[in-house]
Amino acid sequence: MEKKIRYYKYVLYYSGLAVIAFGVWDIVQTFIITYYDDELINFIIEDVGNEALTISDIKVIIVVVIALMGLIEIAGRAYIGLNAVKAAKGEKRSDAYIVFAILYSSIVIISYFIEILDNFKESRYDIIFYTVRIIICLTSVFGLIEIIISALKIKRLQKEISVLENPG
Repeated sequence: MEKKIRYYKYVLYYSGLAVIAFGVWDIVQTFIITYYDDELINFIIEDVGNEALTISDIKVIIVVVIALMGLIEIAGRAYIGLNAVKAAKGEKRSDAYIVFAILYSSIVIISYFIEILDNFKESRYDIIFYTVRIIICLTSVFGLIEIIISALKIKRLQKEISVLENPG
């Protein structure tokens, strides 16, 4: 059982790091896609209907909005990832990061699914781009799921060891 615990701690540790890394990548990717999306910029110009806004003004607004959203995303991913890393090292951690990982992975799965369906319907990007994006998104979600599974298995195995060492 100790060997299994070491294995799950290893998975928990590296999945925690992966969740943080994919959070950074997601922000960079979102910035690149949004900043250079001429359709979005034209939509904003038409929707706002303000001739005072130039394309550079809109791009500044896009950068600010993405930065704020990115801070929220990276804070959530850092909370999950850093707590997973600390738990893997054997530090006492609250189980809140596991609950947050479950909620966050559910939200991520739903939002990726909606985004993918929407963009495939509109055929905004080519199929190779979206295939690569789907693979990266699924890998990110896989890291979150690995954190959940590993954390729960470590807890279960530690309880089993505790019962075997202290029967009664």
